[in-house]
Order: sequence, then structure tokens, then C-alpha cells
Amino acid sequence: MANEPQARRSGFLSWFVSHPKTTIALCLLLMLILTGFIFDYSAKNRRQRQIDRIADAGEPLTLGDLEALMPDIPDEENMALIVIDLAKAMAADAQKLEPELRKLIPYVGTAYSPLPGQRLPTKELEATRIYLSEIAEELEIIHEALKLDRGCFPIKWTTPVNKVFVPEFSNFRHVSKVLAMEALVAAHDQDRESTCQVIEDMLHFDRGMQCNTQVISLLVRMGIRNLTLQLAERTINLCGMNDAYLLRLQRRLADTEGDFQLRPAIIAERVTFLDTMRWLRGTPGRTASTSLDNLYRFIPILPELDESAGLDCLTKLVHAADKPNAESIEAVKAIDTQTAKLPKYCIMSRFYIYDRARLVELWVAGIGAHRSLRVALACERYRLTSGDWPESLNDLVPGYLEALPVDPFDGKPIRYARTDEGIKVWCIAEDLTDDGGELQRLLIQKARIEKKRIDFKQTPFDRGWHLINPDRRNRPADDEEK
Repeated sequence: MANEPQARRSGFLSWFVSHPKTTIALCLLLMLILTGFIFDYSAKNRRQRQIDRIADAGEPLTLGDLEALMPDIPDEENMALIVIDLAKAMAADAQKLEPELRKLIPYVGTAYSPLPGQRLPTKELEATRIYLSEIAEELEIIHEALKLDRGCFPIKWTTPVNKVFVPEFSNFRHVSKVLAMEALVAAHDQDRESTCQVIEDMLHFDRGMQCNTQVISLLVRMGIRNLTLQLAERTINLCGMNDAYLLRLQRRLADTEGDFQLRPAIIAERVTFLDTMRWLRGTPGRTASTSLDNLYRFIPILPELDESAGLDCLTKLVHAADKPNAESIEAVKAIDTQTAKLPKYCIMSRFYIYDRARLVELWVAGIGAHRSLRVALACERYRLTSGDWPESLNDLVPGYLEALPVDPFDGKPIRYARTDEGIKVWCIAEDLTDDGGELQRLLIQKARIEKKRIDFKQTPFDRGWHLINPDRRNRPADDEEK
């Protein structure tokens, strides 16, 4: 009888009774495993729901979806393919220029732009003519290529995305600079027809990359368009344009404003983010090459949480990029704040969504510059007809504008002011404050002439255009004035 209680405690349960600390540890471990399983299951379900919503919206999810969106253009009809080879050659030629010659050339070289209405110094103008004569054959082929209606640089999407071959979009930018030099020389020669034709070609040229939806492609296209707008302003201030071409350019700008859409670029980034996360989690037969690869292949839960957080932020970015306005900027600033507060383990999310507010600000600023120039062109047409600038922009409606374009930064009408030298037309800038037409470009040009540096974080500015009175146009450069 004395051995009976001991016998009852000799089974499986007796071990747990005899080892209470181990039992507690095992129970805690089991609870930890179950909790991890629940979190992992929950994270996967959340990620899948996010992906399902994207699919339901008909938006691309894979690299194959991005490839399917690329147009099939025969090589001989593809403006981009013809231009890119010539662009590489011309960029190489520019690098071979003698340093003394190169520093005299605007756009391609290091020469600074003069103030509105001023001619290039004689040495700079002659250096530009020399360079253009050396690439005359390439320029002729480019102008022929720009008569084509379609253009797109084909991209073969592969995993991992960081190994995808992306064209050197800077070469497209170089072509736009060469075209701008050509138009600038024609404007100095008072050859309005040739100048306007080159501007027309430049407006057509940036559309040759329209189907390339990467963020870098969009930024380069916006840079090309901004250079074209600056050239139109300089042309008016040097040799002027007739009413027919001003009207044509006005309409062209109105028709092409929608070419610059940020939403497809963010969608493409979301696709590459998804593809990168799939790749990091591992694919059959793939050998990890970095410690990050191993981390994402073998650690549970964290990759799912990282991907879900990134999808959430990127999808919010897609919606914020619907329209260029102040709400978009504020929404993206909130997303940047959300991204900065993500846990440290959200490595890829923090990497992909870093500082997108600046990207949206540049996009909105580009649209604002577009609209401001349309108004400036209408003002020039009004002056040609009436002999003087309008007293207010209301004088332009409906004869020169159907309606006044709004400033995308705050939804108010584009700003306008008459000055002693002419007129200024502007939109406010990223600080969302009207600084009275203190145009950033003019501040930069004056600072270069005075050899000063500007801290634009401390200096308020607006974005826009300055058309000067006819008697101040086509003036000699400062060092050539008598």
C-alpha cells in the first residue's frame, strides 16, 4: 500500500509534475510557436487581401503584367531606338570637346544662361555654332526620327529587378539639350520659323518615352519638358513668336499636360517591390547570395510584415498620385512620416518608399510651370493684338483662354503681375506660399552673375515665367553692352 501513490505518479504526467520548471518552459515555447503561427497566418492573409484588391482594380502585379503593357513597335518605327544610338554618340562627342570650348557652350557645356532678353556673349555663340556644325549629320537624322508618331524603349523585365537593363535616359536628356542649343542659335539669328520648329520637335520628343513608366523615366521627361518651356520663354524674349504659333503652342501644352502621370510610375514601383520580396523569400533552386537573402528565406513572419507594410504605403502613394494638387503633397508627406515610423525590420519598405514627398512636389511643380506658360503665351498674344499687356488675367477670358488655369499647389488661379520690365506669371512653390513672383530661375541666374550661393531652404521663391517688354528684347550680353 505504501508504494501505491508512487506508482500512480510514474506515468507520462508524472514527468511534468516532477519537472515543473521544464514544463512551464515547454508550455511557454508552445504558446510562442502558436502565437508565431497565428501572426504569420494573419500577416499572410492581410498581404493576400491587399494583393486581391490590387488585382480587382485591374492594376499590374507582376513583371509579366508590366511587359504586357509595353507597346509592340517595329524597330524602324520606334523613335526612341533611333534616337538613343545617336544620343550616345553625341554625348561621347561632347565629352571629347576641348575644355576651353566646352565651358563656352550652354546646356551641354558649363556656360550659364543669360538673363531674359539678353543674347549669349559672342564667344559662347560661336562655340555653340562650332559644336552644332560638328554634329550636323546626327541632328538631321534626329529631326527625321522625330517625325515618327511612336517611340518606346523596350525593357525586358527579369528577376531580380536590380539586374534589369534600363536605358541610359540621360542620353535622351542630352538630345534635348542639343536641340535647345539649335533653337537658341536660330533665335539669335531671328529665324523664328526654325526656332519654333525645333520647339515643336522637342515637345514631340519627350513623348518618345511616354510608355516607359519608371520614376526615372518620368523625371527625365519632365526635365526635357521644362527645358522646352524655358526655351519658349527665351525665344519670345529674343525674337518673339507670331500669334498663330503662340496659339498652336498654347493648345499643344493644354493637350499634353496629361502626359505626365505619376500614378503609373508608382504602380510600376509597387510591382518591382512585390517581385523583389518574392525573390528575397526564395525561389526553387535559387542560392542566396547575401545575408539579407538568408534572412528573408528562413526567418518567419518578418518578411510578411515587411511586405504588407510596404504594400500599404505604396498603395496609398498610388492614390495620392491621382491628381497634382496640395492634397497629393500633404498625403505623401503623411506617407513619408508613416514610413519613417515603420519598425526596423521593415527593411525593404523603408528602402522603397524613402522621401516620396519630394517626388510629388516636383511633379506638381512641373504641372504648375506647364499651366503658367500657357497663361504667359496668352498674355503675349493679347499684347500683340492690343499693344499692351493685360491689366489682369480676366482680360484673357474668353478671347485668349477658355478659362484661367488653376495653380496645382493651392487650387487658386495662376498668379500674374505687371512689372517695369514686362510681366511675370507664376504658381506658388513647395512652401505653399505666394512670394510675389520671386522666380527661382531668375534668382539662380542673378546669383551666378553675382557669384553668390542661394540656400533655397531659407529663400522663398515661386515657379513661373518672365516675359519682357519688346524694347528690352534681344539685348547684347552684359559684357558687350556699351
